[in-house]
Amino acid sequence: MFNRIEFVLSRSLIELMPLRLVFAVLLILLLEWRLRYYIRLSLIPPKVGGLGRQIQQTQLSSPQGWGVRGAIMRKSEILN
Repeated sequence: MFNRIEFVLSRSLIELMPLRLVFAVLLILLLEWRLRYYIRLSLIPPKVGGLGRQIQQTQLSSPQGWGVRGAIMRKSEILN
């Protein structure tokens, strides 16, 4: 009885091994693709004109995340 259950379990695990291997390879390929995507994004310089410049300007002029320095910069922008 126990030998039969053990045989069935071991056989089903052996049959699942190729499926696990396929999922592992797909996961590795997906992670590699995402990593290449983020590295490519980090290597692209920001645009001089267009949307890139607008984003840079809003980041520089917004005081969030800059603390006191951002508030001082914002105040100097208002005074100028």
